[in-house]
Amino acid sequence: MPDIYHIHNQTGVSIRTLKKLEKTGFLKASICENPVLSKIDSTLRKGNRISAIDLAYLVENPGLIFDLGRNFSKADEQLRELGDPLADVPNATIASTIDFAASGRPESVEKLLSWIKGVIPSDRDVPYTYVAVRAFLSDGPHIRKFMAGRLPKAILNVREHPDFAAWYTLRPTKYGRNATFYHVPKMRFDL
Repeated sequence: MPDIYHIHNQTGVSIRTLKKLEKTGFLKASICENPVLSKIDSTLRKGNRISAIDLAYLVENPGLIFDLGRNFSKADEQLRELGDPLADVPNATIASTIDFAASGRPESVEKLLSWIKGVIPSDRDVPYTYVAVRAFLSDGPHIRKFMAGRLPKAILNVREHPDFAAWYTLRPTKYGRNATFYHVPKMRFDL
């Protein structure tokens, strides 16, 4: 019997709808051995990028990437873009900093701002996931879902800070939405 993600890939019915059908008893599907890996595989099959929270899961469990089969190369490419996220993991207090920065507390926004500035490499532009994965790795998986809801707002508050204005750019993507890329600002010399 196939699992929900396999049914989704075969029929195109949304995961949310399939979960509702299963919960109400109208659908019987097998239980996923690893639901996170099935979700990642389904995401890659659709041609989408892996979410930051799922990339953090793959960083913590690097052997599972081989279970993605034909999507191995796509996932490996996205993991390589991250560099070595385990080397830049902040201490566990970053979770409370993110929570307070999302609420707009100035001291927490400045603390998160200085951490993000320290993480961004000087030689290239990096996407949002580069910063987010490192933040997710700071604490255990039990708090990631909470952090996933707070991190975008916290980073948006950091981007609104005047000291961070030159540290990011917005670029349009193929779907007409803007993607944020972070970089170390170039030095300008006035003569």
